[in-house]
Amino acid sequence: MGHERYQRPLLGVSTLVARGDGVLLVRRGKPPLHGLWAFPGGLVEFGESLAQAAAREVLEETGISVEIIEAIDRAEIVLRDRADKPLRHYVLIVFSGCFVAGEPRAGDDAAEVRWVAAADFPAFPKTPDTDRILTKWSQGLVAGSGQPPRPPDMEKG
Repeated sequence: MGHERYQRPLLGVSTLVARGDGVLLVRRGKPPLHGLWAFPGGLVEFGESLAQAAAREVLEETGISVEIIEAIDRAEIVLRDRADKPLRHYVLIVFSGCFVAGEPRAGDDAAEVRWVAAADFPAFPKTPDTDRILTKWSQGLVAGSGQPPRPPDMEKG
């Protein structure tokens, strides 16, 4: 069985770290979403602030030190069995982070880590929420993520 232990959502964090025209992505080495590319992240530890957890997870998974700027989005992952019964439920707060130091190296549960240029995003199979947030980022719609927000288009006339 094992389901009884997870009768509540698990709280996690992930961080969009931008540098130049790209972002830091990790290929997940373990379930959930094994093999897909996502922002570095993981579960919040007891007594740890969300921002502390976000910075720690980036460092553990990628070797990159970041300064956490602000929460920019949220993500939710509900894994189900064949009978559609929930197995795991994760609620993630997505932060923006500013690169401080380090060279990318896969650590913790990341199989691979890379700086990925915006032009190359389509070549990477991503989690649905990562894809959604990257689309917003590339359109300049994510505040505090290293890309200035673009003003809304104004109709002339």
